[in-house]
Amino acid sequence: MKCKICKKETKIARDAGDTPLCISHYVEQEDEGCLFAQLRDIVSKKDKSIIEKQIIEEIKKRH
Repeated sequence: MKCKICKKETKIARDAGDTPLCISHYVEQEDEGCLFAQLRDIVSKKDKSIIEKQIIEEIKKRH
């Protein structure tokens, strides 16, 4: 899957595969409080911890 905005490779897609987004655009477009809650529905358990770490790093970069 490729991010619909920047075309980077990604495993995250909102709405069950509807809109692929890379980590930075996912963080940019979602409310911070919802990021991890939505992630539960989007990715496999194996990918979840890796992606959670990437999201935390992305949030740190923005603050």
